[in-house]
Amino acid sequence: MAALNKIASTSPSRQHPSETETSIANALFDLESNIPDMKSALRPLQFVSARETQKRPHSRTLTAVHDALLHDVVYPVEIVGKRTRTREDGSKVLKVILDEKERGGVDWRLDTYAEVYRKLTGKGVGFEFPMGGPAEY
Repeated sequence: MAALNKIASTSPSRQHPSETETSIANALFDLESNIPDMKSALRPLQFVSARETQKRPHSRTLTAVHDALLHDVVYPVEIVGKRTRTREDGSKVLKVILDEKERGGVDWRLDTYAEVYRKLTGKGVGFEFPMGGPAEY
């Protein structure tokens, strides 16, 4: 119960703290009790409330969305490598290496792929095929 003293007396949740608030109060009390060097610094420390925040799933980040768009634009061609090139002026261009097996069927569409991706994302991209074969990437 001494750990609950870590929740400020002005806190509305002091009478009925959540599980998160209780675990934080216990952790602070344990640090204060078990580490003599921190005792004087942690004794006056109290918090009013605490809550957990939800982490955004990776599939909803802008990077993941742009990556999924890139795969959709070049479908059915497989992407075998990606590089980000930074120019001297600070602008970035994504260099995408496509599967060599599909060269004959999509070679003439590379400019279209680049333009569609730029319109959808606002990012510059260059498509090419590997020079030295797939072992290079």
